[in-house]
Amino acid sequence: MIVNYEPKITILTPFPPGKNYEKMLSSLGALDYPAEKMEVIVVEGRQPSQQRNRGVEAAGGEIIYFLDDDCELTPDLLRKVMRHYGNPEVKAVAGIAMAKKGSPAISIASHMVLGSVFGGCTIRVKYRPVGKLREANDKHFLLCNASIRREVFLAEGGLREDLYPGEENEFFRRLHAKGYAMLYDPEAVVHRNWRSTLGGYIKAIFIYGRAKVDQGFEHYQLPDYLFFIPLLFLFYLLALPFLPCCPYRAPLALYMLLLIFFSLQETIVSRSHIGLLTFILFPLLHLSFAAGIIWGFFSKIRPRAGKVPVTVRILKAFGETQLSGHHTGQ
Repeated sequence: MIVNYEPKITILTPFPPGKNYEKMLSSLGALDYPAEKMEVIVVEGRQPSQQRNRGVEAAGGEIIYFLDDDCELTPDLLRKVMRHYGNPEVKAVAGIAMAKKGSPAISIASHMVLGSVFGGCTIRVKYRPVGKLREANDKHFLLCNASIRREVFLAEGGLREDLYPGEENEFFRRLHAKGYAMLYDPEAVVHRNWRSTLGGYIKAIFIYGRAKVDQGFEHYQLPDYLFFIPLLFLFYLLALPFLPCCPYRAPLALYMLLLIFFSLQETIVSRSHIGLLTFILFPLLHLSFAAGIIWGFFSKIRPRAGKVPVTVRILKAFGETQLSGHHTGQ
């Protein structure tokens, strides 16, 4: 175990074409980490899994740190995470993503929902700190706050480019099945503004449901099948008008009690009226996710027509002390 480990890091972020980098750069500029040991790469394109793969290929860092284009970092984030890589057995580290202060109400409430047992279930650990530092599996990883040794990423073939979203789940499930040592650090936090409209929230959850099927079922364990409970609930609701009143209304009554309980819990814990929005967002999550699963079973993974064009931009090279955008590559 190496104390105060300071490896070379490549911070890698996919961007849609033409989006401004300034907010991300201002956050990176405040990091408490040797500037000469940081490389900053953005990859412009429209297929994030492919963008990340091309970025890793171009990267020169020992550690790849994946972020999203809307993330804000705390100054000590890299030091918190890099200390774990002082142990050569550790191959990847997962952090969490929470809503930015001042984000739209839907964005804040959606993080409450995903961070709840009633909403996020086993993946709630991605959206709020849960427990202490411990071994991680695929359910702990979000590619808006995850790091990995570059050599491991390349050795395992990178992300499946026919998957988005959910490519990180499939990738880290593969790594976990092969016995790689990975950690979940609930103190490694980034803040973001995720899905600020109701329509955007519903669409995102629907796509997550579809992606759950697209990922396939290899290496599934029993907890993975909990994600199909919303599908059963949707079928139950569709059948409810044709069922006798008693006792078939009991599951719906139980659901409403749980909905009220968890919505009030989020409101009380957050000390904000925004928590009341979870009363709407919880059922929308369950039903949208279930609808996405159905769509996934009845549609095939959309094949990619060859390599989608991407542009790799090195905004800061190793050895430089300032961020810039003049280094470019394809």
